[in-house]
Amino acid sequence: MLIATLKKRIDFKRLTTSGKSIKSKSFILQYKPFPDAISHDLESLRYGLTVTKKIGNAVIRNRVKRRLRPLIRDLFSTLALPFYDYVFIARHSLIDQNFDLLKKEVEISLEKIKKTVT
Repeated sequence: MLIATLKKRIDFKRLTTSGKSIKSKSFILQYKPFPDAISHDLESLRYGLTVTKKIGNAVIRNRVKRRLRPLIRDLFSTLALPFYDYVFIARHSLIDQNFDLLKKEVEISLEKIKKTVT
């Protein structure tokens, strides 16, 4: 499965305005199916990370992103739905969250999405 990143503001806005979301202690996970304009040739999905300045300075924001990326790489290939866009919005508690607990939160969120969609 191909995992790509969201880079354009319009993609982030599309999820914010019309996507659904799952809330957890450490993050908010927004999701929505691909728009029709994107090719559905390969089984793929896209993700984006949003870490605002409320979380901390640049060092802390980058640390938060570095903690989320390996989880996405490991868990999305098996648990995420193909042809969907996902955006993680970090909350302040993600900074100090134990990595195993964070992994469990991501797993639970992806399972909830599967149950609501299918």
